Amino acid sequence: MLLISIISQYFCLFWTTLTIQAIQAVYLVLFSIISAAITENLIINESLWHNITYWLYVVIWLALTLYFMYIIYSYYRQLKQRETENLAEIAGE
Repeated sequence: MLLISIISQYFCLFWTTLTIQAIQAVYLVLFSIISAAITENLIINESLWHNITYWLYVVIWLALTLYFMYIIYSYYRQLKQRETENLAEIAGE
């Protein structure tokens, strides 16, 4: 979806991609916390090292997701700024 939004430069798809990534991040955190709290997460309950590795994975995944969300939003702002500059040039002619 992100590739299509970049190629088409359709701004609504940027927001759709950001929304989906935010929902995935919230789901991962909530799933991890709830499943660990009720001891249903078989990975975490295996041993201490499994627990550490799992939460390290969650933190790294969240960091990468936030980083890519930042990149997507930055590219969106750059395209939006370029569009407003083009409109200003057309209006000035």
